[in-house]
Amino acid sequence: MAENPDTTVMTKRSRKKATLWHLVFSYSTIVYAVVSGLLMVPLYLKYIPIELYGAWLATGNIVNWLLVVDPGISTVVMQRVGKSYGADDRSEVGEYAAGGLLITGVIVLVVLVAGLVCASQVGSWVNLTDLALATELESNFKIAVFASA
Repeated sequence: MAENPDTTVMTKRSRKKATLWHLVFSYSTIVYAVVSGLLMVPLYLKYIPIELYGAWLATGNIVNWLLVVDPGISTVVMQRVGKSYGADDRSEVGEYAAGGLLITGVIVLVVLVAGLVCASQVGSWVNLTDLALATELESNFKIAVFASA
């Protein structure tokens, strides 16, 4: 069976268009991060004490370290489910989806437990001397841990 040349041309155009849109959104994300980083810091410092702001930045890095536990399972599961679905193998789709959910659940539990254990120590790790600020930071760190998990 001969390949339809119109279909091939359309695929090439759509890939080019998809790539261009990907670049636009990737670069816009970078521009947004830079602009918000420059514009938001003075606003933060107007309403947040400098000591708390520094601790906030430090604990943000601690949350990022907690997220290192995720090895990218979601991407692998999506690829496997897509391959199985494309091959019309519904049983494998279910197995991969269930396995992915199980592994993701374990990762969520690890992040939650590690984050909640760290939360009580965060104030001392960043040398916050004001007890009220340390308590506020601990509460916010717990929120960040739950959001990240």
